[in-house]
Amino acid sequence: MQEEINFHWIKERFFSDEHKKLNLAAGETLLEFNQKNDKLFLVTKGKFQGYLKAVELENYPVFEATKDKFIGVYSYFAEGNLSYSRVMAMEDSEVYYYDKPLYDHTNEELVTLAPFLISVVTNELVSRQHFAKKMAMEKHHDVQRLLKAEKMATLGQMAAGLAHELNNSIGVLDGSLDRLQLFIKSCIGECNDSHLQSFFELGLSKGQVTSSEDARAKRKEYEQKIKGLSSSQARHLAKTGIDPEVLQGIIQKKPDVADKIYDLWETGCTLYDMQVAARHSTHVVRSVKQLGVTEHEWSNDVNVNDTVDEALIIVKNLTKRVNTSVELDPALPHTEACHGQLVQVWINLIKNAVESLIHSETSDPKLHILSSASASTIEVRISDNGPGIPKKIIKRIFEPSFTTKVGGLSFGLGLGLSIVQRIITEHDGQIDLSSEPGHTEFIVKLPLINSNHG
Repeated sequence: MQEEINFHWIKERFFSDEHKKLNLAAGETLLEFNQKNDKLFLVTKGKFQGYLKAVELENYPVFEATKDKFIGVYSYFAEGNLSYSRVMAMEDSEVYYYDKPLYDHTNEELVTLAPFLISVVTNELVSRQHFAKKMAMEKHHDVQRLLKAEKMATLGQMAAGLAHELNNSIGVLDGSLDRLQLFIKSCIGECNDSHLQSFFELGLSKGQVTSSEDARAKRKEYEQKIKGLSSSQARHLAKTGIDPEVLQGIIQKKPDVADKIYDLWETGCTLYDMQVAARHSTHVVRSVKQLGVTEHEWSNDVNVNDTVDEALIIVKNLTKRVNTSVELDPALPHTEACHGQLVQVWINLIKNAVESLIHSETSDPKLHILSSASASTIEVRISDNGPGIPKKIIKRIFEPSFTTKVGGLSFGLGLGLSIVQRIITEHDGQIDLSSEPGHTEFIVKLPLINSNHG
């Protein structure tokens, strides 16, 4: 007989009477606070939760019972048989009950049922313990989310004040830049030399589009086609990207004009870079000011390569210190995005990579930037051959205000990578990171939303 005393035997014998079955709809109450209860319930379908009477806890569940779990254990065994909680069905549910009071059992019955009754009580204790742990974890996560929200709200208030001051400064610089541009144009115009004017306009409209690598490769071509150029003059003119045959006739007529051509072109480039930096500063300030806001200026015709080029212009003083190679897919399709925000993403990632290389004094420091596209995704990879990021830091590296200098890494105020992740999330993209000594790579994937370019 002892071998037959198991859950299935108990369920069949004591919890299968159709006359002792209750069906409860979601929201119905099985037991009330302090209700006298001399029944033991077995859940056969659905889910129940128990709630305490205390006002501050009446909506806070203290236990949960699903299929093959018992309800009413405490009140069935306790003296007075009073329920300590309200038990409600959380969905359409079904229970069977055993209603022979504990004190009506004979000694022989109690001895026979003792292993089962002990098992019920023990399982109930374990179940309550697991549920308490689950609720404690949920409460902990709620508290952490609340703290994070308060932290971000405080950060947002600070950022708003900072953004106001920066906006004033940027406004002055932007206005002064326009006046300076008009003044330089006026001065050049007084020379009555259309060629000089065009060289300035070229730098002003496009900036430096010739890479340092291409300029070095074409330097000999300038020396060969334009006789009398010094080595430094050829090196400078190669940066302009102007066809040496165009310059040949001008310089041969006026040999001393070579330096002036480069100076005017470089002045135009400088103003162009300042315009890009001022424009980007406005995006940065807006992004910091709106840490918790997702409304930004979007376009359905953004060229991701252009955003990378702008970022490289802004950080070129940094990238000069490392061997930088750029492979941007010229056939990259346009997509829907926020141009200024993407520039900010690349600036942060490039800046962190270069600073890591510099601070760690990496031998032959290299930075590589690559863009590519698939049928549904645009991908930008930014990698370096620096010291790598320790594994214990990788999981926290995108947290707001997480700052570290471990392994040569320095993330300033800790806002950079947090903002990067937020921007990528707003674009429905993802950012992945892989790192080991000698190779760290951030991979940004953006959805290809191609409305204008089929």
